[in-house]
Amino acid sequence: VSESYLFLNATNQTIIIMKSPGEFAVHYETRDHWAVITQLHGSVYPYIWKYCVFNVAMMLLDFFVLDDLMEKHGIKITDRGHTLSIFFVAFFCVSRANMALARFNTARSNLGGMLASIRALNVFLTSHTMDDQSESAKKWRNKMAYHSCLTLRVAMAACDFEDKQVMPWDVPEMDEEIKAKLMKASQSKGIAGKWGYAKRTPKEEAYRVPFVMAQILRMTMYEHKTALKDGELPVGYTLKFNGIIDGFVSSYNAQNKMFTTPMPFPMVQMARTMMFLWVFTLPFAIASDSSTLVVHCAVILLLTYAFMGLETVSLQLDDPFGTDENDFDNLGMAKTVFEDVIRSIDMVDGIEWAMKVRESMKADEAETQYASEATGLLV
Repeated sequence: VSESYLFLNATNQTIIIMKSPGEFAVHYETRDHWAVITQLHGSVYPYIWKYCVFNVAMMLLDFFVLDDLMEKHGIKITDRGHTLSIFFVAFFCVSRANMALARFNTARSNLGGMLASIRALNVFLTSHTMDDQSESAKKWRNKMAYHSCLTLRVAMAACDFEDKQVMPWDVPEMDEEIKAKLMKASQSKGIAGKWGYAKRTPKEEAYRVPFVMAQILRMTMYEHKTALKDGELPVGYTLKFNGIIDGFVSSYNAQNKMFTTPMPFPMVQMARTMMFLWVFTLPFAIASDSSTLVVHCAVILLLTYAFMGLETVSLQLDDPFGTDENDFDNLGMAKTVFEDVIRSIDMVDGIEWAMKVRESMKADEAETQYASEATGLLV
């Protein structure tokens, strides 16, 4: 059974997210054809029914009113133009959908890279330093675990900024010391404006925060020189840890590139203009056919559903982060990584130190959701 989770964004608009615990995407039973066709959760039906109704109404208006008026004034519309242009319209619509699907898959790959990097970092770090059970070593591992989780958390906040309008340094898991460092590195709250080449928007500031947090994570990693009883780690270990952090930064940077490089506007404009003109003049073109009114309305309904539905799918796939039904539950996925990080600490330092990380990563109770074991292992 799905549950509703409510929150207010920066403009005090209530947003409802429908999801079940452990459900990171819209669930459907692929073998049940009827269930797939009739399911409303995650469907385009709620978005396109008005276009279908409008076009059918235009068909009725043309049949009962406009057709006689045009005939009276010697105006005749045939389906010749639609027949010739259907190939161009279909090409633009399908190309746009393919580009949107490619962006969706790339975004999921980038998200997976971020999740995998943070998980791997803590597994390697705890395993390669487990022999040192001194108090200072445990504190350092605990700090690394918290800072790595926080790095992933601010990245998720940056990905969701467009919809939620919450600055990454304002996430509830953030401690005051790190928050002060992140704000200091910004233009709006800190000193970065002194060397800035231009005034940055809040969105640009939000997208930059994970890069700053990743540098703080690297600086925390180098505290091992004083935390471990053997002093500095072997060069190979240091290179490995830095390489994993590089992997996280690379994945986030690839996603940041997608945020700052939307679908080419001329392509979107051409596709949408041609599609809207073709779809909403279809009632006039199809009226020249000798079929009955019922057949005309059925054809109008299906074609409007097909073309407007394809465009709606493209719009949703363009930006898979946020609060739409088909968006990634990226924070839910991140929480499974937090659990794995805490588990790594528990296996090396014990439950007491593991719970310290859990307490540091405690968010608002209303936001806390738990993933099931089955889905959590699939992230």
